[in-house]
Formats: sequence, C-alpha cells, structure tokens
Amino acid sequence: MRTSCAACFALVLALAGCVGVPRAGTASAKDAPALLLGPLAVDPTRRGEGIGRMLVARTLDQAMLSGHRLVILVADPGYYEQFGFVPAAAFGFSMPNEKPERLWIRPLAPGQRMLLDARRPG
Repeated sequence: MRTSCAACFALVLALAGCVGVPRAGTASAKDAPALLLGPLAVDPTRRGEGIGRMLVARTLDQAMLSGHRLVILVADPGYYEQFGFVPAAAFGFSMPNEKPERLWIRPLAPGQRMLLDARRPG
C-alpha cells in the first residue's frame, strides 16, 4: 500500500458549534485506487448523535465519486463494520508496523467485492 500526503484531504462538518473531521489520503492497494481513511474525530460532547456515521458515509460517497475503488483504515473492531468494512488480512492486505486485525477494507464499486475475493490468498 502506498500513500501520498500531497493528495490528502479533510472534510470538515460544522453543526451548531460542533466539529467532526474524517481525515483521508490516497493510497494504492494492490493496484486499485484506494482511500486511506483515518482518524475520525467528533467533539466528545456531541458523540452519540450520528455525526460520526454521517462523516463516514459522506467520506465513502466522496471517495466513490473521486474514482477510488477501495477504502482502507486502521481501527479496532466494533465500529466500522456497520459501513461494510471487513478485515483486510483475509484478502492479503497488510500494513507495515500495524497489527493485521486492525486493518480494515471496504470495496466501493459494485463488483469490487468479487475482485477482492479473487485476490484472497490460498
């Protein structure tokens, strides 16, 4: 996986004095244009209001519109599965200095899951 800081972007959402920010940068994952998502931050006083879910959904939409085929992130299990993220290690993806169980991937294009399955090791 390769990232480019020059292509990084941040989407900022301001609602009633609250700020939530997903940060992301472009990446190449097994020759597929990908977005590396993270970290996601929401004002602690506004957690539980759906702001994080909205930020992730908007970021996924923007990534698809920008031509990315995959979104990759590093996170603990438990939150991102609701957006269709699956463990990336099962498809042969890895990241230097990161635990395999913390690397997640989500296909964006309708047929991309089939391409991931075709790349599954073994």
